[in-house]
Parts: sequence; C-alpha cells; structure tokens
Amino acid sequence: MTASDDITYNGNIVKSPKSKIEFYLPESLKAIYHNGAFILETPYDLPEGTEVEIVIKSSQPLQPPISDPGEKQRFLKSLVERMQQNPIPLNAPRFTREMLHERR
Repeated sequence: MTASDDITYNGNIVKSPKSKIEFYLPESLKAIYHNGAFILETPYDLPEGTEVEIVIKSSQPLQPPISDPGEKQRFLKSLVERMQQNPIPLNAPRFTREMLHERR
C-alpha cells in the first residue's frame, strides 16, 4: 500500500481502500432538510465520495400520539390483551447479539 492509496483528512487516514482501515471523525454538523436533501448550515470540507452517517435529532418535541389519559389506558389495555393472545412460542429461536445488530 502506498500513501497515495490513503484518503486523508486533517492529517488523519480516513479510509485506506486496500487494508480496509477506517477511522471515524466524530463531528456534529447542523443541516436543514429541504426538497429531499440535507443542506449544511455551514460549509464543511470532506474528500469527494466520503460516506457519512446522519443521525436525525429534531429540535421540535414530538407530541405523544394519545394525550387523553383514559384513551391511553384503554389503548395500553388492548395492546397487552393482544400480546397475551399471541405469546412467543417456547421453542422459538433465540437470537444472539450478532444476529440482532447490523454488521458491515
């Protein structure tokens, strides 16, 4: 592997295609979703083709779908009844941690 194979950012290797070495640069950026795309509020210099992961954090609090206490109690009671009518079979397969978490 030569130095030209590495993708660097601020002197750190971000990705080395041949050896599959990856370093994560924890960074928080703000963006606005507009017409199907995320528009950054401030410019950010990344190498072309850099893959990023977007975590959605809304500044607006989500309202609970059921706000009336009596209606919520009725909903939860019917939910528990449906769960009790459809129990998980005793011989159901047990999932391992690896099976439950996405691996790349």
